[in-house]
Amino acid sequence: EIPCIHVGLLFILTNGEKKNMGFRIFLLTALSSTFLHLSHSSKCDPEVMAKIEEYWNGKPPENLIETAIAHVKEVVVGTTHGYYPDCPTCVYSFFMPDRVLIAHVYGDGETAVDVVPQIEEHGATYDPTTCTLRYHVYTKCNVTGFYTCTTYGEEGDARGAIKVRADGYDPAYVEEAKEVLKCIGVEITDEYPDHCC
Repeated sequence: EIPCIHVGLLFILTNGEKKNMGFRIFLLTALSSTFLHLSHSSKCDPEVMAKIEEYWNGKPPENLIETAIAHVKEVVVGTTHGYYPDCPTCVYSFFMPDRVLIAHVYGDGETAVDVVPQIEEHGATYDPTTCTLRYHVYTKCNVTGFYTCTTYGEEGDARGAIKVRADGYDPAYVEEAKEVLKCIGVEITDEYPDHCC
């Protein structure tokens, strides 16, 4: 099983003498900043997971991070409602072998960047700091539709998103990804522009 680092554990590990106070404040600020920009996913739903496995037909997608690195820049073009609680006007990302930079652009031109660790595991990318999995359900022709959930937490609505290669994709595949996600219980309702600085 993939390790999960909980905030409480991090606090215990850094809880010590007064000289560590600055580090603890920095660590908690960094973690809370990440949580503000990224979605608060519900616990992975076994029914949704079963539908994903059925769709994959025993062949989960591979080389997810390698493909994202090759795409250079990926842009989110659709999400479930409220996927990003801070309401950005545009979201894009750059993958590296062990992390992803996710930029949130707002209406006033401000940009916030999160650096999120990533591990690839059985058709998903995994963030060990938040225990968040992004199952890459649909991966075709520079379009990826994914289901996002956590390994712990409360049950809730299925969340997901669709991202595309910034420098080229066919919009027909975005529509196909929406239909595939809808079949597993992930309804894409919010749209974002595919051109993002």
